[in-house]
Amino acid sequence: MTKDADRSSFFIALVVVDVLVGFADAVSGPYIVLFLVDEARPTLVSLGETSDFVFRPQEAASLRF
Repeated sequence: MTKDADRSSFFIALVVVDVLVGFADAVSGPYIVLFLVDEARPTLVSLGETSDFVFRPQEAASLRF
């Protein structure tokens, strides 16, 4: 192979890896958030509050991973 072909194949592989990592990041992010919200089991009142959701010690102890 020539140097141009080597550079071209390296660039193509780099683009493919970049696209796949970006796709994995885009897909996994929302699922992680959904998992954490499901594990926290917030009530509708706590979701509607304007303040940040804060774990109480007994709620934090009840999380199952």
